Amino acid sequence: LLNDFEDGGLTEFSGDTGSASIVTTGVYRGSNALQLDATDEAHIYDDSISIDQGTTLHAHTFLLDKTVGIITFGVQDSGVDYYQVVFDEKDNEVRLEVVENGSVSNTLDTLSVSLDRQKYYEVEIDWNITDNIGVTVKNANDNELATLGGEDNTYTTGSTGFKSGDSNGAKNFDFYTTSARSADIRALEGGVNGNVGAESLTVAPTPP
Repeated sequence: LLNDFEDGGLTEFSGDTGSASIVTTGVYRGSNALQLDATDEAHIYDDSISIDQGTTLHAHTFLLDKTVGIITFGVQDSGVDYYQVVFDEKDNEVRLEVVENGSVSNTLDTLSVSLDRQKYYEVEIDWNITDNIGVTVKNANDNELATLGGEDNTYTTGSTGFKSGDSNGAKNFDFYTTSARSADIRALEGGVNGNVGAESLTVAPTPP
């Protein structure tokens, strides 16, 4: 678990924190959720943590009314360079985009999907070590609605965050976590004698 906002605070976040608050309505799990107000481009990011390629990230967004809610990852120190998954309820689209210096520099994929207001959606982001980024969108019943993705290595590590994509209304976010981690490994013994089956390495030193 990265954050479920149950502590009621946002001290770990940087960016446009004046546009963010903790609310008790429109909650996915527990008692609290994060809300960004109707400030276009308002972006907050948790620079107390960092994830990198090989991580699977999950987050949830709740669109109040014809709004655009955005989940960001790979956020660089400046806060203006990152990847973003855009839930565009107004145009019924989900987009995977590269943002550089505060502007979209590349749209890696776009998918048309009907997004209902006042319902939670989960995004699963598989940020693969092969530079592939896979995005799966699920509804509150854990049913898969859409998949999209692309290949890009503009960023390979960074923090995670949330963003308001328009000035039409507030957007809620809740419960974001990681569920998997992959990494490159090398056998000490070369050749077929060093081969092992998939998912058979279950013990690792600490730190790895």
